[in-house]
Amino acid sequence: NGGVTDEAGLYYIEGVNYSQAQSFQAKPSKNFYDSYALEFNPAFDSEARLPAFDLPDSLFTLTLVAKPFSQQLRQTLLAHESYELEWYVEGGNYWLTTGGSPVNLGPVDTGYQVLSLLIDRVGQTVSSYIDSNQVGGSQPLQLSQDYSGGHWYIGSRPDGQHTLLGLVDEWAVFDTLLPVADLQLHAAPMGGIDPGDTRLANYFGFDEGSGAEVRDAGELMTGFGRL
Repeated sequence: NGGVTDEAGLYYIEGVNYSQAQSFQAKPSKNFYDSYALEFNPAFDSEARLPAFDLPDSLFTLTLVAKPFSQQLRQTLLAHESYELEWYVEGGNYWLTTGGSPVNLGPVDTGYQVLSLLIDRVGQTVSSYIDSNQVGGSQPLQLSQDYSGGHWYIGSRPDGQHTLLGLVDEWAVFDTLLPVADLQLHAAPMGGIDPGDTRLANYFGFDEGSGAEVRDAGELMTGFGRL
């Protein structure tokens, strides 16, 4: 018959009549889509172990939303179990190593940053973007031919070393090189990554809010990781 919201934003329906003979009362609640982030701390050996999957065969984009609390410490953002790929912070910069010389990806800021790597796996090059701004030009990168045989780690290396002191909000693998317009949308205050984007091969939003599992919500749906 009617409903009035209370101070918490919920409402109580005094009565809903199906017929003159039947009625019931309901107290509905709202389910909000909350945006969470994983917090990592070396003191607690924090890490997120994600499912094992390969990266796209030719062109792809890796996007990571992170907030390191320290810009100088050696801290891992993303690593593969084979140690053939590691994305990390050290000496005020982001770095990427794939077994050869580390590639400088640009400076670390004090707040959240949307970090994107546009990788040509065939041409063996990488272009780095921070908050949709390109850092330098395309750089050579020697990538492994196969990452499918091991798990991915967020916030720590597989051996538990170089744990991140900070936050990771999202990790996404797009099966193409994203245009700058999309990178700008991801970095915009009211933008962000659309979980329904059909180009998302793998997507970890880390919005579970509780428990010890994180889910791959991308097109490949590779399963659950563990915290």
